[in-house]
Amino acid sequence: MINMGQLIRRLRTENEYGLNDFAREIGVSPGYLSQLETGKTNNIEWETLAKIDNMLGLFTYSSPFKADDPFVFEMEKSFKELKELAEKHPNEADYLLTSLRHGLTFFRSQS
Repeated sequence: MINMGQLIRRLRTENEYGLNDFAREIGVSPGYLSQLETGKTNNIEWETLAKIDNMLGLFTYSSPFKADDPFVFEMEKSFKELKELAEKHPNEADYLLTSLRHGLTFFRSQS
């Protein structure tokens, strides 16, 4: 099961934040952030958690359903991003969604 520290590390690296820079941005030491990400500590200040959420959208991507399944995590994250894209660029979002549907139809017909 994915834990909070693993989720923080995943989102931090996906957003291309280095450990040292991110630790400085949220006001903690790199050692503490590393311990948090590796599960060696579970203690976190509310203010620090709020900063992490603000920078990474930590709770935007958290789901109570199958949080331990990386595929479901990525699917939910992509769905959210597609929805945001549709608000600003509906044609591009429609293209991506149509491509996904065509791909699914194709691969289902191959099995």
